[in-house]
Amino acid sequence: MKKKMFFLLLVIVLVTSAVIMIWFSGLEPSAYQVENDNDTNSSGLYNKASSLPNIIEIMNEEATLQLPLNDVPEYKRYLMNEQDFQTEIDRTQLEVLEVPSSETYSMLKYGCGTKACSTLLVKIDGRETHSLPMPEGILQDYKLPLTISRC
Repeated sequence: MKKKMFFLLLVIVLVTSAVIMIWFSGLEPSAYQVENDNDTNSSGLYNKASSLPNIIEIMNEEATLQLPLNDVPEYKRYLMNEQDFQTEIDRTQLEVLEVPSSETYSMLKYGCGTKACSTLLVKIDGRETHSLPMPEGILQDYKLPLTISRC
């Protein structure tokens, strides 16, 4: 008799759960889900590529760097994932490297957390811009000048 009661109780719980799930799936999506669906495409990037400028300007106390975003795909991808890309551009740190060359070498630091930043080594010659993603880590600032001086 106890087995029959247990089985009946289990069936009632399962049927009730199924009815509740069907009822919830029939509800309209919340406003947050609708807004989120409109802001992202299938790759998860925000649809702000058209509003990103082609050339951005990053400044520090000593220098200003005009950077064509199409030549720096890693940084452009980062900005496209951010809701307020202008704030992220303003937060980006620039360090111009003193290298005896006709090209300009800069370190672009962005997406900084409490211990690490994403960093790009950017080389600008007269016509082209090239970038190289650098490793992340808390000792990065100490290792990079040694690496660059060997080049």
